[in-house]
Amino acid sequence: ERVLLDREALDVVVQAIEQLPARTRDVFVLHRFEEMSGSRIAAALGLSVSAVEKHIMKALQVLHERLKVD
Repeated sequence: ERVLLDREALDVVVQAIEQLPARTRDVFVLHRFEEMSGSRIAAALGLSVSAVEKHIMKALQVLHERLKVD
Protein backbone atom coordinates (compact mmCIF):
# COMPACT_ATOMS: atom_id res chain seq x y z
CA GLU A 1 0.00 0.00 0.00
CA ARG A 2 2.80 2.40 0.86
CA VAL A 3 4.54 1.77 -2.46
CA LEU A 4 1.31 2.56 -4.29
CA LEU A 5 0.85 5.79 -2.33
CA ASP A 6 4.44 6.80 -3.01
CA ARG A 7 4.01 6.12 -6.74
CA GLU A 8 0.85 8.22 -6.79
CA ALA A 9 2.66 11.08 -5.04
CA LEU A 10 5.52 10.80 -7.52
CA ASP A 11 3.03 10.94 -10.40
CA VAL A 12 1.58 14.16 -8.96
CA VAL A 13 5.05 15.71 -8.75
CA VAL A 14 5.99 14.63 -12.28
CA GLN A 15 2.73 16.01 -13.69
CA ALA A 16 3.20 19.29 -11.84
CA ILE A 17 6.75 19.64 -13.18
CA GLU A 18 5.58 18.86 -16.72
CA GLN A 19 2.92 21.57 -16.48
CA LEU A 20 5.34 24.30 -15.44
CA PRO A 21 6.20 26.93 -18.05
CA ALA A 22 9.15 25.70 -20.12
CA ARG A 23 11.76 28.11 -18.73
CA THR A 24 10.65 27.51 -15.12
CA ARG A 25 10.72 23.75 -15.69
CA ASP A 26 14.20 23.90 -17.24
CA VAL A 27 15.59 25.98 -14.38
CA PHE A 28 13.98 23.75 -11.74
CA VAL A 29 15.22 20.52 -13.33
CA LEU A 30 18.76 21.86 -13.69
CA HIS A 31 18.77 23.03 -10.09
CA ARG A 32 17.13 20.06 -8.37
CA PHE A 33 18.07 17.10 -10.52
CA GLU A 34 21.29 18.19 -12.22
CA GLU A 35 22.42 19.97 -9.02
CA MET A 36 23.58 23.08 -10.89
CA SER A 37 24.10 26.28 -8.94
CA GLY A 38 22.00 29.33 -9.64
CA SER A 39 24.95 31.14 -11.19
CA ARG A 40 25.74 28.21 -13.53
CA ILE A 41 22.10 27.99 -14.60
CA ALA A 42 22.01 31.74 -15.18
CA ALA A 43 25.11 31.57 -17.38
CA ALA A 44 23.87 28.52 -19.30
CA LEU A 45 20.43 29.97 -20.01
CA GLY A 46 21.34 33.63 -20.38
CA LEU A 47 19.40 34.71 -17.30
CA SER A 48 20.25 36.74 -14.24
CA VAL A 49 20.79 34.89 -10.97
CA SER A 50 17.73 36.75 -9.64
CA ALA A 51 15.59 35.41 -12.49
CA VAL A 52 16.83 31.88 -11.82
CA GLU A 53 15.89 32.25 -8.14
CA LYS A 54 12.43 33.49 -9.11
CA HIS A 55 11.89 30.52 -11.41
CA ILE A 56 12.93 28.12 -8.66
CA MET A 57 10.63 29.79 -6.14
CA LYS A 58 7.73 29.67 -8.61
CA ALA A 59 8.30 25.97 -9.27
CA LEU A 60 8.46 25.18 -5.56
CA GLN A 61 5.29 27.18 -4.93
CA VAL A 62 3.42 25.28 -7.66
CA LEU A 63 4.65 21.91 -6.37
CA HIS A 64 3.75 22.79 -2.80
CA GLU A 65 0.24 23.86 -3.79
CA ARG A 66 -0.22 20.78 -5.95
CA LEU A 67 0.90 18.38 -3.23
CA LYS A 68 -1.20 20.15 -0.62
CA VAL A 69 -4.35 19.86 -2.74
CA ASP A 70 -3.74 16.29 -3.90
